[in-house]
Amino acid sequence: MEIKRNKKIRLVISVIIRAVFFFLFPAIFSTAFSGIKYLCTTIAACEPIELNGFLITLIAVVLFTIFFGRYFCGYGCVFGTYGDVLYQLASWVRSAFRKKMGKPKTLPQLSPVLGKIFSYGKYAVLLIVVLICLLSDQASQLGTFSPWTPFSRLQAFQAPAEGSGLAIFFLILISVGMLFVPRFFCRFLCPLGAVFSLLPVLPFSVVKRKKEDCLKGCNLCERNCPADLVLADAETEERTSMGECFNCSKCAYSCPKSNASAATMPGGKIGFVWIIVKGVILFAICYYLTNMI
Repeated sequence: MEIKRNKKIRLVISVIIRAVFFFLFPAIFSTAFSGIKYLCTTIAACEPIELNGFLITLIAVVLFTIFFGRYFCGYGCVFGTYGDVLYQLASWVRSAFRKKMGKPKTLPQLSPVLGKIFSYGKYAVLLIVVLICLLSDQASQLGTFSPWTPFSRLQAFQAPAEGSGLAIFFLILISVGMLFVPRFFCRFLCPLGAVFSLLPVLPFSVVKRKKEDCLKGCNLCERNCPADLVLADAETEERTSMGECFNCSKCAYSCPKSNASAATMPGGKIGFVWIIVKGVILFAICYYLTNMI
């Protein structure tokens, strides 16, 4: 009962935090990614790098990610929230349909092996963007086929601009993928996520578990992880990449023994505090970036 109650509380806190970032700071994702494009185009032009708003936003989000993991992806990114909403709505529909048809409630999932293979897609997207910025003068045209372009206008309750047919097509394809695979864009296609996945995460934000303390046959932390991660063993100090972890804390709140956790992402009441604290810090960063730069 306590686990279910805590999961509900975590869900409420998550919805509130995501709503705040979705409506108040929708441009942080695109601004940070523009910092990457700015670096590439400036280097290609052999010009001096200036500390402009794009670069400051990128640096700020990168530093936050090194300290706390990909909390921005899990709670602050509007595209990530959009994908989670689509997947949850589709899951409710599929569950209701299967229940009505008398079929098992368990839904088919993408295998971890395929998920691992597809996860390299985001590095391919990042590489393509970097090469375009470095080797051609078409960087300014990236928006014409970026799904973010029509999405940002729709998020602002505006119709997509003329000539964005290809971008709309890609947005539709990605949205379909989001209906069936949790964090589809984040895991497989997001170029900014590719950058975050390569960053080191400080030890106090690395999620681990004592495998010897796990209940026999229990793998709830892995089954509830949208990235299909296998947690490191705290005793043997096996290290696992935290680059694919979205800091959603589902593992911590699904563990019946509170065994899966990090110092900045525990379960229980302290975990609620940490989710809010990280949200407040990120809010302050986003507020400064949006209003002061």
